[in-house]
This record gives sequence, structure tokens and C-alpha cells, in this order.
Amino acid sequence: WIQVTGIHDHFAFSRMGELFNIHTLTLEDMVNPAHPPKFEDFDNYYYVTLKQLVFDAENHEISETQVSMAVMENLVISVQDRPSPCLKAVEKRLQAGRGKLRTAGSGYLAYALIDAVVDQSFDVIGHIAETVEFVEREMLEDLNPDLLEQIHRLKREVIFFNKQLRPVRVAILSLIKSDSPFVPDSAIRFYADILDHVNHILDAVTSLQELLSSMLYFYMSAQGNRMNEIMATLTIISTIFIPLSFLAGIYGMNFKFMPELDWQWGYFVLLGSMAMIGG
Repeated sequence: WIQVTGIHDHFAFSRMGELFNIHTLTLEDMVNPAHPPKFEDFDNYYYVTLKQLVFDAENHEISETQVSMAVMENLVISVQDRPSPCLKAVEKRLQAGRGKLRTAGSGYLAYALIDAVVDQSFDVIGHIAETVEFVEREMLEDLNPDLLEQIHRLKREVIFFNKQLRPVRVAILSLIKSDSPFVPDSAIRFYADILDHVNHILDAVTSLQELLSSMLYFYMSAQGNRMNEIMATLTIISTIFIPLSFLAGIYGMNFKFMPELDWQWGYFVLLGSMAMIGG
């Protein structure tokens, strides 16, 4: 297993392509961190690129790291633009000599690496789900504008997660269906297990998207109900004061021959009438 960290030494990649007969298009994909996940089958190797996703709990954001692999006979070359904790876990398993990593061939090692990258997504979606549950509890206690901002931010992160992971499903499916000699029949069931994991994660993403949409609808409905209550209060106040304003307007015209203007008790009778109407 040759593990390459960093993608900016183009001479090293060019030399690696010459040594291991790696196509120039594959080398270009390896050094392009924005390339979407995919699977390609060549004569002497197959190439797969994935996105390792990490959730930043402090900023509630998802960051991505590209992990690319060229799998040959008895050789796996992995490339990542920065150190990958999940690949370190596989490295420790190799050093400890646990399981079949040292004896089952390059296809099984590639499975272990891909499985580690995909399983990292379980942690990410778990953190997002916890944050969504926290925001949901906050909504039931107090509706404030900050919650709306958090819901929109979570929706963006879930959409980003879905965008990064969905091509992984296509890549794994293409790998399973390929006739590459570097995907032995004994490893197919392991890759199928990875595909099941991806499908479970995508189902969880879909559920989170629906939940966030429901939370947004609930927030908007609650805000609408609150506005309706305010409008109802204002309507009641207006209903009371409209007839009083009408009476005040009549006796505020100051016509010379208004008989009530010269009446000694007119002012008090008018106030009493207005109190009765308001009551």
C-alpha cells in the first residue's frame, strides 16, 4: 500500500505514473480535489475516487477531503490532499496484523479503505441528526430568528452531504458490476456491504431533509399564528375605538349651531356614552 498525502508535487505524480503505468487522465483526477466521486476501469488497474466528509461541530459545517485509489495486482496507491484519520485506522489494523488485510490481496485492502471512508459518513450524519434534534427541541420551547438561520444552514449542509455522497453510490455500484480482474469474486460481497451502508446513509439524509422541511414549515406556521394573534388583538382595539373616534369626530367639528355644545352636561354625557359603547 503506497499512501500519498498532498497533491501539489506534480513531478512526483508524473514519476509515479511512469513507474506504475498510470494513465495521465487518472493522474489529473488525483490532483484535482474538486473532482466528483467516480469509478474507472483500466487494463492494469481500476481507479476510484471518494469524498471523505467530516463534521465541524463548532461551526456546524461539513468539510470534505478527496481520497483517490488506484488498485492493481498486489498494490494499492491511495492519494489524499490532506491526512485522513480513517485511513490511519486501517494503517493501525495493518500494523497490528488483525483480520485478513495482510493476506487477502489488494482487492480486500481497497475494500477496507473504501469502507473506512464511507463509514466516516455515518459519524457525520449522526452529528447532523443530533444538531437537528437540538434545534427541534429549541423550537418547541422558544421561536426566535436564530432558529430559522440554523434550519437554513442545516438544510444547506444536508444538501451538500447528499451531493457529495450520491455519486459514491454510483461509483460503488459501477465497481461491483465491473469485470475488472482486480475486483475478485470473493470481495464482491464486501463491496455490496459498502453499497448497503451508502444506501442506509442516503435514506437517513432523505429523512433529515424531510424533517428539516417540516421544521421550516412549522416555524413559518407558528410565526403566522403569532402574527394572527397580534392582528386579532389589534382588530379588537380598532373595533372599540372606531365608534368612539366617530363620536369624537362629530363633536370636534365645532359648528356654531350644534345644540349639545351649549349643554351643561353634554361633555359628561358624551364620555358616559363612549364608555358604554366601549364596554
